[in-house]
Amino acid sequence: MTTVRICNAKDFDKGYISFVFSHFENLELSGKGELSLTICKGKALALSKQGNEVTITLETESQLFFALTLLLAVADRETYEYQKTTSVRNLVFMADCSRAAVLTVESCKKLIVLLSQMGYTALELYTEDTYEIPGEPYFGHLRGRYTQNELRELDAYAKRYGIELIPCIQTLAHLGGIFVSPHYDAVHDTYDCLLIDEEKTYALIEKMFQSARAAFSSKTIHIGYDESYYAGRGKFLDQKGFEDKGKLLRRHLSRVLEIAAKYGFRCKIYADMFFCNNEFLGERDLPEGVDYVYWDYFSRHRKHYDKRLDTYSAALPSVEFTAGAWKWLGPAPQNRYGMEHIRPGVESAKRHHLSTLSLAAWGDDGAACPLFAALPQILYFSALCYFDGLEKSFAADLFSAAVGAAWKDFLLLDLPNGYCNPHARRANPAKYLTLNDPLYGMMDAHVGDDAKAYYKTAERRLIRASRRVGEEWKYLFEESAALCRFLSLKANMGNDLSALYHANDRAGLADYRKEIIEKSIRELDALTKTVRAAWYRENKPFGLEIIEGRLGALRARLVEASYRVGAYLDGSIDALPELDEEKLSMNDTDDDSYLCKYYARWFTSPYVSLP
Repeated sequence: MTTVRICNAKDFDKGYISFVFSHFENLELSGKGELSLTICKGKALALSKQGNEVTITLETESQLFFALTLLLAVADRETYEYQKTTSVRNLVFMADCSRAAVLTVESCKKLIVLLSQMGYTALELYTEDTYEIPGEPYFGHLRGRYTQNELRELDAYAKRYGIELIPCIQTLAHLGGIFVSPHYDAVHDTYDCLLIDEEKTYALIEKMFQSARAAFSSKTIHIGYDESYYAGRGKFLDQKGFEDKGKLLRRHLSRVLEIAAKYGFRCKIYADMFFCNNEFLGERDLPEGVDYVYWDYFSRHRKHYDKRLDTYSAALPSVEFTAGAWKWLGPAPQNRYGMEHIRPGVESAKRHHLSTLSLAAWGDDGAACPLFAALPQILYFSALCYFDGLEKSFAADLFSAAVGAAWKDFLLLDLPNGYCNPHARRANPAKYLTLNDPLYGMMDAHVGDDAKAYYKTAERRLIRASRRVGEEWKYLFEESAALCRFLSLKANMGNDLSALYHANDRAGLADYRKEIIEKSIRELDALTKTVRAAWYRENKPFGLEIIEGRLGALRARLVEASYRVGAYLDGSIDALPELDEEKLSMNDTDDDSYLCKYYARWFTSPYVSLP
């Protein structure tokens, strides 16, 4: 039995305390006799236990969600003492809702609860054109955009959990989605960029801020600005001639900030366009009153981050850091790889005494990987931001307390990318071996006979894990297991067909067509069902057509492979020239553990681009 005592009732809302505890109904504390839990306000989050006395110290009332998660993680220990030891005050998670997948309102609510229990303070929904702008029906048309009512509902819900919902938009680049419509030709420079100095551009941007102000209570807005490589290089260049990129970007930023100020927003922007090779571009005349974000997901070495943060801090008035939750390279996450890159970045940011750190979960090239498959990285980032010298075993305990499933089971979701990749590097065979054409085999030089055994073993491990994680997370493991089952048949298909063909083994080809190609089509159908189920579990329906289009094209190619082999065997054709082509390497090194093929179009056919 546990009694709860509040140090100073004036510091807390008893109704809110009860609300928080209602999320931890299974919380049990070990000890002999009656336990006493005391909750106090203080300067830093802390949790301690001596004898039968447990004390929680909170900086803010909403930190109780994380404190109780921490308490649940160590509930079976007889004595302990934990205290937040870092300068981090604002812990932000960014969910990409623009690369096809747009989280449903219910998924956002589920995420908000988890983030609160993991100690986050803010959530950014990254929306390029996936939010409603009144009077702009083509903005986000058929993209699953959030309505203003949906965003207001989420804003109010997030507040209850101590999470600030921050609008996260784009005001220069990454707006390719709107240029599908000729309605926005007047504000289109080139590629995905708005036309700088065009008054219609700033009229549209003002509508963006009006929409955000109507839907969000936050005074902060993220306005993007990253990777604006083509700004000023299209229509602007034709009309006005060449202009220094730095001056152009600063002038546009000044106009955007003027508009933001009208609506009571403080802006944060990605700062990469103001640097080249870690050197600041131009005079140091960037506006103050803006938070500049250094984003970096690509190094395992703290010195790399130290060097860049030294440069950013010297050049910019206010700096934040953003790490990456690696889930953007195909249908499977890369949790281990991501954590190896998150840690040195966070440690460097703490060393530079940054107060705001973010974790970005991008969904590039179709958002094939479910967001919640990256939960180990999301928890690990948070724990690093709170505690120095973090042990992964402690992170695993926190994960189980917050998620209700085992850390080691969720790490199994990395398995589809584990082939040729035992050290959890950047390779993404789950993507390139799935979409690799069965006859052309552009990636056949990077797979061998061992793929079948690897993926069969991976499938078995994922099926066993699916039985342990419970209904809430089972869909993640069923999709991953179905992917491995399919790859156990299909991964090495091009090499198998070539070997049988060149050996003139017609009986072997006939058996392979029946036992492998035809079966792989059925398993692809089964995989597609699990992909669909996972998508609807997390996302609005819009965007699924991209994934289904790729899998549908793959199915058509498997059907074609069966037809071509059948035609060769019955004498309708006398050769299979596709299988006579040399298997060329698509890697620039001999180490396939670094082989990463980013876009689907890079390994399907040189001339055909899948959506």
